[in-house]
Amino acid sequence: MVKKLVLGAVLGGLVVFLWGFLSWVVLPWHQTTLLSFRDEVAVAKVVQANAPNAGMYLLLPYRWDTAALEQQGIPKGLMLFGSVRLESPDMPRYYLRGLGLEMLAALLVTWLLLMLPTMTYANRVKVVVLTAVIAGAMCRLTDWNWWSVSTGFTFLAIVDLVIGWAFAGLVIAKVVGDRRTSSYVSDTVGAGRSV
Repeated sequence: MVKKLVLGAVLGGLVVFLWGFLSWVVLPWHQTTLLSFRDEVAVAKVVQANAPNAGMYLLLPYRWDTAALEQQGIPKGLMLFGSVRLESPDMPRYYLRGLGLEMLAALLVTWLLLMLPTMTYANRVKVVVLTAVIAGAMCRLTDWNWWSVSTGFTFLAIVDLVIGWAFAGLVIAKVVGDRRTSSYVSDTVGAGRSV
């Protein structure tokens, strides 16, 4: 079991990582869901002057006094939820950490498949894909609902996740393999269950 866990983690994580690279670096589709500020230099200066630390920032003007909003000409519904990074990106570190995170996720998915009753190769792949759909729905749809992440970005993020894990599922399902034994088959047939 340990060998299958390690192999599923390494191979599945590598597949998802490679898909992510292809999806974000080679394919142009993610850029179609991202907008640009009218004056990026001005926005960068405002962020630099007003965000002294790296981290998540939330701007909710509707919490302010309505009269102050009107006086400043700020729309009452304006909101900004975003991440600020102040240092230059360390791409080798991000790639290595990203690969490690994908391998951790693949380890958990492999473990899940190993705990489930015996099933066909196709059904093992379907379990991996369904896991990705559930993860995408739980994570991305809540961002869409609460933080106004655009519908296009949300939909594409879920589709991207599902495609990557479908490819990984093909590999992980093969690694897990058919775990049926003669005693399992005789027990399930004897109990009236189909295999």
